[in-house]
Amino acid sequence: ILRGKGKVIMKDQSVREGWFQQGYFHGPARGTSPNGVLNYIGHYKAGIPCGLVWTSVRGGGWIVGCVDNQGQFSGPDIAFLYPNFTTALFGEFKDGLLVKAKEARLSNIGK
Repeated sequence: ILRGKGKVIMKDQSVREGWFQQGYFHGPARGTSPNGVLNYIGHYKAGIPCGLVWTSVRGGGWIVGCVDNQGQFSGPDIAFLYPNFTTALFGEFKDGLLVKAKEARLSNIGK
């Protein structure tokens, strides 16, 4: 049974680094693309993403929010952050796809 620090190679050849517990990927994790660029920040519970997750998307933006019990961005209060990390679309996603949102702006970051 896998236990301790390890890596998972995803289907797209990206890598998730974190911890195994009782044979499952479990706990805090970070991911990188095949060329080493950060593309995931979050947690896993028994092999499934859980809680607050940051996932990068093509073009440099990020989807940020709490995932459902299947590890998918589904539900309200999920944001798509544009690459400038100031402009966002904030609203509802279903299985990782934007359903409806309002424009939003981040402010007072790092102050």
